[in-house]
Amino acid sequence: MKISIITATYNSQNTILDTLKCIENQSYQNIEHIIVDGGSKDNTLSIVKEFTHVVKIISEPDKGIYDAMNKGINLSSGDVVGILNSDDIYFNNDTIKDVVSHFVNNDIDLTYGNILITDKFLKKVKRNWMSNSFKKGSFKSGWHPPHPSLFVKKSIYNKFGLFNIKYEFCADFDLMLRFFEINKCKTMFINNYIAKKGQH
Repeated sequence: MKISIITATYNSQNTILDTLKCIENQSYQNIEHIIVDGGSKDNTLSIVKEFTHVVKIISEPDKGIYDAMNKGINLSSGDVVGILNSDDIYFNNDTIKDVVSHFVNNDIDLTYGNILITDKFLKKVKRNWMSNSFKKGSFKSGWHPPHPSLFVKKSIYNKFGLFNIKYEFCADFDLMLRFFEINKCKTMFINNYIAKKGQH
């Protein structure tokens, strides 16, 4: 099973190194890492090009982060797609291996788990975002999984669509609402930490 990881970047030289290293160090090897850059003016791209595991890089103006994510998903060739921002990392080196095992051993369309929200150095924990199993109607009360923990089969994006870029700040909520609630995708909650999300 191939896993595609999409990372959107823009002037990310101060944070992208940790993101790249966390993918490079994953124990699971069949990973396609795609960088979608918005036309960085700093050293982001020169840092990215030092990592041979990155298989696709595009750098061009976009209409925001959700547009960049859509470009990455369209470029991806993996069975499953995950999105990792340029200031986030996966929780440990076995994270992708564990995610893959859930897809292999269960009849599911997507999976998600918990994340830690940290300082910009990915060290000091500010918040534990603990998720739970999806229950019908949860989105009406504002529930949604943490986006960095979400892994979705590419076929689901093909069937039900990408991020709607008209929603400047909540396209991820809209996308998950469509997948979980409206189209009733088969979901599985992993009660483990999946990622650390850096906040500035």
